[in-house]
Amino acid sequence: MTQKYQLDVRKRVIECVQSYCTEQVARLETAHANTEAQIESIVEEQEQLSYNVSTNFIKNLPVQLLLKQGIVQLDGIDMCSGQEYSHCTLVERHEIESLNELILTKGNEKLDEMKKQIQFKQQIRLFQWELRRFQMIEEDLRQKMRDIQLFKLSKNVQQLIEGSGSNSGENVKTAEMEKQERIKLERHEQKLILQKKTAEKNFKRRLMNLKAENTEKTVENDELDQVIQAFAHTLAEKRLLDEVARDRAGQQARRKMQMIVKRRRLVEMARAQAQHLAVLHGELERMRMRTFPALTSLQEK
Repeated sequence: MTQKYQLDVRKRVIECVQSYCTEQVARLETAHANTEAQIESIVEEQEQLSYNVSTNFIKNLPVQLLLKQGIVQLDGIDMCSGQEYSHCTLVERHEIESLNELILTKGNEKLDEMKKQIQFKQQIRLFQWELRRFQMIEEDLRQKMRDIQLFKLSKNVQQLIEGSGSNSGENVKTAEMEKQERIKLERHEQKLILQKKTAEKNFKRRLMNLKAENTEKTVENDELDQVIQAFAHTLAEKRLLDEVARDRAGQQARRKMQMIVKRRRLVEMARAQAQHLAVLHGELERMRMRTFPALTSLQEK
């Protein structure tokens, strides 16, 4: 009997929700149809207005005339002959004013038509947004109806729907549930406290390790600074020695080069002197040969 009663209650709840959803869907469909009808009427009105404006514009073409009021000075024309105004027409002032008023009214009408078109477009956009909103609401309601249809009733929900059971039984159950929740909360708090303490211990231990590593690293850095300073001194000394050695090697090379140049010059001077001596010897031999008689003619005879 209880299962049958529960099934009947569940069936009634689902029927109520389904009827509500169907009513909402029908209302949304009617609203959607009304909006579509409004949009169609607005579109027809817009087409009629555009046709009227086009026909009115074709039938009544406005012509803008540039009119000058008062005396106009004409340059390059003889004013004494009286022929300068032979082709002019005199127009009354009220006619020009009426024409100006007509032009202003036509311009205002055109501006009003443009404003109406802008407002009409804005209304169309607004109706489109409303239609989109109604469609989204309809989708949400359909989704809610599906969720309600697929909803599973638990024992607590069934008891709340049925309204069965005495208040004392409900109070006892609620007290037990509150007690269980309180015990769970206390256990959770204790667990959190233990986790916090362990985290603090781990953090302190890690902090001590980091401090020890920091001190070791500082000591190592100091030692490395001292080594770097010693290397810097030795490097400076080696650089000075290298510069001195380079200076000495340069001086020796310059001296050697000077010696080579000096020797080359001496060799060239000795060679030139030897050549000069050879020339002098040849001249001496030639002068000595002049003192002896020539026997070439006798031998020929």
